[in-house]
Amino acid sequence: LHFDAGLLQTWMLKRLEQSPRITISERFVTDVAGVDSPHVMDCRGMPPSMDGYEELSIPVNAAVVANFPPEDRDTTLTRTMRHGWMFAIPLQSRTSYGYVHNDRFAKEHEIVAEMQAELGMPVVDHRVHRFSNYKRTSNFGERMAYNGNRSFFLEPMEATSLCNAEQINRCTYDYWCLDQSREQAQYRYDEMINGTV
Repeated sequence: LHFDAGLLQTWMLKRLEQSPRITISERFVTDVAGVDSPHVMDCRGMPPSMDGYEELSIPVNAAVVANFPPEDRDTTLTRTMRHGWMFAIPLQSRTSYGYVHNDRFAKEHEIVAEMQAELGMPVVDHRVHRFSNYKRTSNFGERMAYNGNRSFFLEPMEATSLCNAEQINRCTYDYWCLDQSREQAQYRYDEMINGTV
């Protein structure tokens, strides 16, 4: 499922604004502990350090990504490659190609050369993204919960992230609103992430 994250945010905010129980306050937050709310869900993206996180043993840690002109395709391409796997994501204004691999076993120039040979066209202006695969060791606090990349990152299973994020929302709701214990919420979270890996 591919969607424009900016348009989704706008759509969600318009829906939430219709509820008399919700107050939306847009601001840049660096310290979530200072947010005046009984509950806070931290979705600020990848954490600045791995303190409080467990690194997961997944055999890929990098991706070479390049954009190409839009293609007439309505599905995502995935292809097994010598050092990992390659994807193509068709978007309205471009097609994004990437090659996920482990940079301890293949160098950037090898990956680019393999992409070019497979695609039959030059790969220019590519970017290299390095990443860690991780999950929070304690995803639910007294008033805090974490979601999105602040909670976990699992490549090449990142395609499951939307479903996992929704499941974390359910665990958090059950913890905050339905008297489920923090331990039960954490158990469900660990089972979900470990089951994905």
